[in-house]
Amino acid sequence: MRYQIYANQGYRAFMTLAIVDDKVLIEYEMPEGTSVLKVIPKARYDQHLGPERSTLYARAERGMPYSQIPQYWVNAMVALGVHDDLTFYPQKVSYGQLVDYRARYQRQIERAKLALTSI
Repeated sequence: MRYQIYANQGYRAFMTLAIVDDKVLIEYEMPEGTSVLKVIPKARYDQHLGPERSTLYARAERGMPYSQIPQYWVNAMVALGVHDDLTFYPQKVSYGQLVDYRARYQRQIERAKLALTSI
């Protein structure tokens, strides 16, 4: 079943990237081609989605910039094998510059893979 979230005055398809403790990290794409990372409480996620329900109406706990993905989320994505699925659109910063955070994210992935192999 394809899931969607109602966000920013519209329905958006989303992908679940990781679940850590009582929080779920999702990514959805906006119509103009950018993407958004959101943290949703797991209780709301479970309440809104299931065999009969496919739309998440839960408010996000908070957004997360691609530049500041905590290592524990990256560890969870690597463990699930979805770390390559992250869209990673370049982010606008001051003075109209576009910054691509993929290099930083790749370093985080390498740390996560190293941690997994040392267990």
